[in-house]
Amino acid sequence: HLIACTCLPAQHANGQWRQAVLRQREEHVTRLVRDLSLDSESRGALAKAGAIPELARQLRDGTPTGQSLAGSALSHIALRSPEIRVQASAESGSRVMMH
Repeated sequence: HLIACTCLPAQHANGQWRQAVLRQREEHVTRLVRDLSLDSESRGALAKAGAIPELARQLRDGTPTGQSLAGSALSHIALRSPEIRVQASAESGSRVMMH
């Protein structure tokens, strides 16, 4: 019983650490996608590669920083074409302000 009691806090801390690392990774990837979306030539490729659903997920479930980055990236990608604008709006639940 003593082993089980001493291991539970370590497992819980380890789970929290993993979640923190995962959130940092997601923010980093979202920042990279946002940076790529600043180049108008990359926007169509990002949409075609499936970035919109992932950015919408980050917008919904991410950290405040991740949400901001995702919103910015979605706004930039949506500038590419009316079709992509509709997809970005639908995926994000219309949380993205279109320019």
